[in-house]
Amino acid sequence: MTVLSVPSVPRPASRRLALSRSEAHSCGTMSYLDLGDKAAPAIVFVHGFAADLLTWSFCLIPLAARYRVVAIDLPAHGRSADAAGDCSLGFMAGWLSEALDVLGIEMAHLVGHSMGGRISLSMAEAHAKQVISLTLISPAGMGGRFDRGALEGFLIEGDQASARRAAAQLLGPQSQSSVDALAASLQAAAPPARRDILLRFLRRIDAAHPSMGWYDWRGLSVPHQVIWGRSDRVIPLPPPQHLPARLHALDGVGHLPHIEMPGRVTGLITEFLNEL
Repeated sequence: MTVLSVPSVPRPASRRLALSRSEAHSCGTMSYLDLGDKAAPAIVFVHGFAADLLTWSFCLIPLAARYRVVAIDLPAHGRSADAAGDCSLGFMAGWLSEALDVLGIEMAHLVGHSMGGRISLSMAEAHAKQVISLTLISPAGMGGRFDRGALEGFLIEGDQASARRAAAQLLGPQSQSSVDALAASLQAAAPPARRDILLRFLRRIDAAHPSMGWYDWRGLSVPHQVIWGRSDRVIPLPPPQHLPARLHALDGVGHLPHIEMPGRVTGLITEFLNEL
């Protein structure tokens, strides 16, 4: 979700993050950040539902010293156009594949959160030649329970109280002091004009869980790791037999590990890529 700061985490160095836009995508305006050396290996960050690229603020600059680091606003999120087709995984994987083409990225390490994690996984399945590795953070659509109630309630009601309920559910016990900040960010990320399309996204995510069943990681050909909060109350951590070998479960963390514990998440990404 969209959060610009967490009180327990220091702000990044004073380097400003300048947003860019491209009109070259067939679905209209694509908003993105592009940091680091364009000749270096690329890491592309894909945010989750009702979020935007700024959710990755604490992870980008440390990695930009060695990589080309790109964060993208998905359709109907952030400053990208609302053209989201049928909001299906197939459409979104194709959208992301074209986004890499627009940015001149032949292959990338993908880092995706929640809905963005499932989109990244779908891209690795459908466009494997563009994907070097996957880091999936609290990914949606893996099977098991998905508690969308508070998020759906917020999109329908749209007031501060419903935003606070959703924020409280998203955050783990160690980050509950950030509920008000996250609630304000949720309201900014979901203006009335976008709530219908966000509801379509949310219901697509929900439908993916029972229809797909537990994901079979044995069929995934690219190197991958999963990072999950043990206190995730939106998409609870699946049983061990339904998880890949490389799993990092973070104590006290909810559905937003990259916001609640950004230093740890950045370190896990770095360690993983160093081993490839």
